[in-house]
Amino acid sequence: NDDKSKQFYDINQKELAKEQTSQSYVKQITKTDYEVYHLETNEKYLLVLRFKNCIIYIDAPIDYINEIEEFLKDMHLDY
Repeated sequence: NDDKSKQFYDINQKELAKEQTSQSYVKQITKTDYEVYHLETNEKYLLVLRFKNCIIYIDAPIDYINEIEEFLKDMHLDY
């Protein structure tokens, strides 16, 4: 449900934020039913995305950036 997905997003956004360094790329989007926390480090591509009660969570090596972004574009998601 929406409450559980919001809770999942909040917990994981805080955990991903711990990976942030001064050289990281960070983007955060907050809308009514849509939240994204996107973090890239030298080694990792991290993202948690909530759309209503759906969640996408990505924790992958940065080497997969092209495949991940292609997937997100195919899903028509703003990240």
